[in-house]
Amino acid sequence: MPQGWGMDAPLAAELSYYTLFLLFGLAAIALLTFALARTSLPVSLRAAAAAAARRPMVTAAIVAVVLTLGGRVLAREALDDGVLSDDEHVYGFIAQTLRTGALIAPSPGTDLQFFVEQFVVVTDKVRYGKYPIGFPLLLLAGQALGFERAVVPVLTGLIALLLAWVGRKQFSPTVVVVALILFALSPQVLLTGATLLSQPAAAVCLLGAAGCLLESVKGGRRDAAWTAGAGACLAYGILVRPLPGVLFAAVAIAWVLAAPRLGSGRALSPRAWMALLVPLAVAPAVLLWTNYVQTGHPLHSGYQTIHGDAVVLHSTLAPTALSLASSLVRLNFWLFGWPLSLLFCLFARRTAATLLFWGMFAAEIGYRLIAPKAGIGIVGPVYFYEVVPLLCLLSADGMAQLVRRGAGDGEPGPAGRSDLMAAAVLSAVIVNLSLFLPCKLGDAARAGQSGQVVFRALKEKDVHHALVFHRGVVPPATGLSWAYYPRPNGPRLDDDVLFVVMQPQPDRIASNVEFWKRRFPDRQAWVFNWDAETGPTLVPLLAFLSSLAPPAPLEHPTGP
Repeated sequence: MPQGWGMDAPLAAELSYYTLFLLFGLAAIALLTFALARTSLPVSLRAAAAAAARRPMVTAAIVAVVLTLGGRVLAREALDDGVLSDDEHVYGFIAQTLRTGALIAPSPGTDLQFFVEQFVVVTDKVRYGKYPIGFPLLLLAGQALGFERAVVPVLTGLIALLLAWVGRKQFSPTVVVVALILFALSPQVLLTGATLLSQPAAAVCLLGAAGCLLESVKGGRRDAAWTAGAGACLAYGILVRPLPGVLFAAVAIAWVLAAPRLGSGRALSPRAWMALLVPLAVAPAVLLWTNYVQTGHPLHSGYQTIHGDAVVLHSTLAPTALSLASSLVRLNFWLFGWPLSLLFCLFARRTAATLLFWGMFAAEIGYRLIAPKAGIGIVGPVYFYEVVPLLCLLSADGMAQLVRRGAGDGEPGPAGRSDLMAAAVLSAVIVNLSLFLPCKLGDAARAGQSGQVVFRALKEKDVHHALVFHRGVVPPATGLSWAYYPRPNGPRLDDDVLFVVMQPQPDRIASNVEFWKRRFPDRQAWVFNWDAETGPTLVPLLAFLSSLAPPAPLEHPTGP
C-alpha cells in the first residue's frame, strides 16, 4: 500500500484493497465457520473463555504483559525502532525540550533556512514543537529512564487493565474476557503500540474517566473522589489531545446530568460537581499559558503557527464527508482485522453505561467533522483509537446478546448457538492473522525501516560529530512512509549528528559550504540524498557539490 499520500482522502489502492478483502474475507469466514462448527474447537474455546472468566483481572494482566512486550518487539524487530510519521519525531523533541526545564528551546538565531524542521516552529528567538505537552511529559519520563520506546507499549498494556476494570462495572466476566481478546488481536492496537503516537495516552485518560464516572453516579460518600478522578483524567486528556479531549469532557458532563433520568444513579452533590469541573478548568489554563510562553499570545498555539489560523471549520462539504467516511471505512476493517468489524457493536445492550460509550464514539465523529482530514492510515483510523477499547466491550456484549437472543434472563443461550458464534469469531481471527495483519505489518515495517536508512548509512561510514545536509530522508515519491524528514535536532543543537536543510538552488549552492565553514567548522559535512535513479546515498558535501557542477566546455583542437 503506498504511504505518504492521501491526507485528505483514502487512495484508490486502499479502497480497492478493502473491497477485495470484504468479498474474499467474508467468503473465507463463512466457509471456515461452516467447517469449524463441525469440530470440537468451538467447545474448547468456550471452555477456555469460561476458565479465564473466573479471574478476569488475571487475564487482563496477562494480556497487558503480552501487549507491552509485543509492542516493544514490533518496534525493534519490525520497525527497526523507526517512526511511521513526522509527528512522532516532534513529540520526542518536545520531551527533550521539557527535560531542559523550559517550554521553548533556544533559536539558532540566524541562517533559519538551514534549520527548518517538520512541525517545529523556528524563529530568530525560539524553537518549539507544535503539539501540547501532555504526551511529551510521558515521553520525558521514558527518556530519563532510557526507555522512551517502551512508553507507548506500557500505555497499551495499561489500557488492557483499564478495559477490564471498566468492563467489570457493567458486563459479565465472560464478556470482559472476550473484549480483552478482541483488543489484543486488533491490528490497530498492535501496530499503534509499536509507535510513538499520542493516541494510546488519550485512550488511557478516556478509560480512566469512564470508570470513575460509572462509580461516581452510584452515590455514597466517595462520589467527590470519583468525580475528581474523572476530572483529572479528562483534564490530562485535554493536554494530550485538546480537541477530542474537550469533546470527551462535554459528553461526560452531559452523561452525568442525564444519569438520574436514565435510572443509572443519583445526581451528583455540589461538592462532587466542583471536584469534576475544577480540573477541567485547569487544563485549558495550562494550554493558554503554554501558548503564551511559546507564541506570545494565549489564544495562538504552535499548531496555528505552523498551519495557519484556519485549522478547524475551514473545509467544504466534500472533504468533510471524506474525513468521516474514510475513518469509518478504515475502522470497519482495522478494529478487528476482519470485514464488518463494527457489526457486533450494534447488538450491544442499551444501558446507561453503553450510552456513555456511544457518546464518546459520537465525540470522535464530531472531531472528524470539526477538523476534517483522512489522516495517516498506516496504523488504521488513528483518530478513532481512543474509543477502540470501548468498541471492544460493546462488540463482546453484542456477541453475547446474539447468543442469548430468545433465551430468558440470566440464561446462557443454546449451546449450538454459542458454538456457532465461537466458530465464527475464530474464523474471523484466522482471516485477520492470514489476510489482513501480515499485509499491514509489512507496510509499517517498510515505513519504519526506510526512516532508518540515513542512520544505517551514518553507522556504516562511522560518521560522528557531523553536519548532514538533506532535502528529506524518505521522499514522498517512494510511497514508503509518512515520516519524510529526519528527527529534529536537540534543543541545544549539540547532537553528535546535526541535520540541516540543503539549499539546492543553483544560485545558492555555495551558501551551503559558507554556512558549514562559518557555523560548524569543527564538524564533518555530509549530504544525504535519495533520488529515483541512485537511491539513498551519503557522500561528503564537497564531493556532492562537485558532482552538481556542469562539465567544462570542450576545447576545439587548433593547428593543422
